[in-house]
Amino acid sequence: MLIWLVKFEEDLPIDKNPYKHRMTMLAESLLRNGHKVTRWASSHNHNLSKSRSKGSKIFDVSENYKIHLIRSLVHYNKRAGIKRLLNIYISSFLMFYKFLKCSKNERPDIIVCSMPSPINCLICAIYSYIFNIKFVIDARDMWPEVFINEAKNYKKILILPLTLLMRVELYISTILADALYGITENFVDYILSFSKRKKSKYDQSFPIGFDRSFSYPEKESEMFWQDKGINFEKKIIYFAGEISSTVFDASDIVKRAMKKAEINNLDSLLVFCGDGIMLDSLKKKMSELKNVIFVNRVEPGYLDYLKRRSTIGLLCISNRIDYESSLSNKI
Repeated sequence: MLIWLVKFEEDLPIDKNPYKHRMTMLAESLLRNGHKVTRWASSHNHNLSKSRSKGSKIFDVSENYKIHLIRSLVHYNKRAGIKRLLNIYISSFLMFYKFLKCSKNERPDIIVCSMPSPINCLICAIYSYIFNIKFVIDARDMWPEVFINEAKNYKKILILPLTLLMRVELYISTILADALYGITENFVDYILSFSKRKKSKYDQSFPIGFDRSFSYPEKESEMFWQDKGINFEKKIIYFAGEISSTVFDASDIVKRAMKKAEINNLDSLLVFCGDGIMLDSLKKKMSELKNVIFVNRVEPGYLDYLKRRSTIGLLCISNRIDYESSLSNKI
């Protein structure tokens, strides 16, 4: 079968040092099982806030694996803002135009479209309905609910038209969908609530996976971490992820705990794996502690080894319904 995977924001195999997110792992699994995959993504790199190409372009990753980049007319630096919304809506309609230009032989058997963007889902739903194609929504975020919860005071009124529009988009999309997936049961229930129908056997949750092909030999992994200053005779506490403002704001209690551990001579070591806009600030904040180290971003295979050798894993999430309903693959 030919499967289309639609998600604008993830790393792609054509990127430099890409991280394997959900769609990449799904694509590789489908390819291993003899299917063909075409991915539809934005020419704007969401994670690096820069352009992948000047216009729409097709890349052949392998014989059965293609990537369609959709030209991005609006670039953005902030992940939350009007520019990102404009990027999503304009690129979605450009994608629909590209869909319609596909010949009969290029049409897929199945389309899997991932949230967060309801307009992405609607575009895929309409195209699937027109050409009698199976359509699946993979709920990864809780738009527009998060907008309503995050907006303060008068902003709740300003975003009301947008949230109503997104609700309509999701209502139509879920009605036309053949299956509704989610990263947890809470996400399945959320996306199912728009369809106003009972849950079917095709509406299932699939946790975010981890690609075990990244794993390295035990000895090699141990030596990698020893070179980073990790002594596995200590009790290892680890954090893996983006060092964001959320992590920085929540780090006071972690600092106090590690300070107490140091004073009481507890044989423990906290390892921060990751990068982000608050990395330097967090390093400065923890600089007085000898039982806290930073190793920046680490390859998944080495991270898997550290995770297995750790006693405690830290997970920092915002007080938001979508984050609290998620299940990280780093713990």
